[in-house]
Amino acid sequence: MNVENNTPSVTIDVEVESNSEEHIKGDIVSREEVEKIQVEASKKANEKFNELVQKWQKDQSDILGIGARVRAFFPKYWMKKSNQWKSG
Repeated sequence: MNVENNTPSVTIDVEVESNSEEHIKGDIVSREEVEKIQVEASKKANEKFNELVQKWQKDQSDILGIGARVRAFFPKYWMKKSNQWKSG
């Protein structure tokens, strides 16, 4: 978490573990195909998570407690912004 140029930012690391198994008439999936599937699955998971974060932002939901962390670790920024939010 950081505040740069008067804008807070946070990095969220998400780890997804999956186990995929498919039998296609005895064919063996190549290592390259497995890697391609992994890359595509990672892209899709990232896309879905970003959509979820955007929904939380739209709903003004702080489900991850990011606001509390900003308030705790960047109190000057929080006080300045909370006064702006109250005034309008």
